Amino acid sequence: MATYDNAPIDRYLNDSEDPFAGLLSSTHRLPRQFANEAYDASTCSTISQDSTSTASPYSENDESVFSMQSRGSYTTATSRQSIQSNPVAGWNLPIPQISQINTTIVLPCEFISINCGVTFRSDDFENWLAHSLTHFKNLPPSRCFCLFCDEEFEDTNDSHSNWRDRMMHSRDHFLDGKTNIRPDFLVIEYMRRNNLMDEADYILAVQYTERPSVPSLVRKGFETPESILKRDRESKVPCDLQKEERHRKRSGHAHKGEERQSSTFPRKHMPVAIEHSEYTRIL
Repeated sequence: MATYDNAPIDRYLNDSEDPFAGLLSSTHRLPRQFANEAYDASTCSTISQDSTSTASPYSENDESVFSMQSRGSYTTATSRQSIQSNPVAGWNLPIPQISQINTTIVLPCEFISINCGVTFRSDDFENWLAHSLTHFKNLPPSRCFCLFCDEEFEDTNDSHSNWRDRMMHSRDHFLDGKTNIRPDFLVIEYMRRNNLMDEADYILAVQYTERPSVPSLVRKGFETPESILKRDRESKVPCDLQKEERHRKRSGHAHKGEERQSSTFPRKHMPVAIEHSEYTRIL
């Protein structure tokens, strides 16, 4: 029987054993009983094997560390191929290098987008839950969503129990290796409405979007720099000082000419009528 560190394979195929304690990876799902242990890289050894083909005991429902290989039912190992960090000879698993393995799963505060970088161990659920309640002054919203999926939680009679259920559900996603937290906009609106979040943090939190980037897509009312320059140019009245000075001089010369012309002509005699009570005389 092939062995690993002088231990029989059956040991690692037994669910009661802990063959790969604490091997936590952000890209692979591990059994939750391994989530809180420490992984000792010094126990790993290199196993050389001859060219062989083995049938994989992988099943469709297997979610263990050995389910990281492809969905095919057979795998072939190359002659004298070294399998690093592989607990079972015959399994050619795509396990990353030791330096690339994430040995911890943490429970982060969901308000990391507004610079709350507090994190907790995966087995420290109660403190993680208690910290989240501090953002609401111990009064969580009665309606909220999961941080990863579309699961909705609502209980108007017991918001604390409802919030605990939501956080436990979200923790399961973390233990499954998921890290892409989505903001819960119901929670964000609740916090802003109750003055638990300032305007700057609210604007930052609602900027999250899962819409793919679209080239040349602009917000409503957007103006190009050219259109702004054109509008400013059209709103201004041009002022040509030299042209105004020439116009003023021409106007001044014309006015003086009219005065000279009016002074050279004699005043016309206009008849004046003087009325008396007895008669009227015209001069």
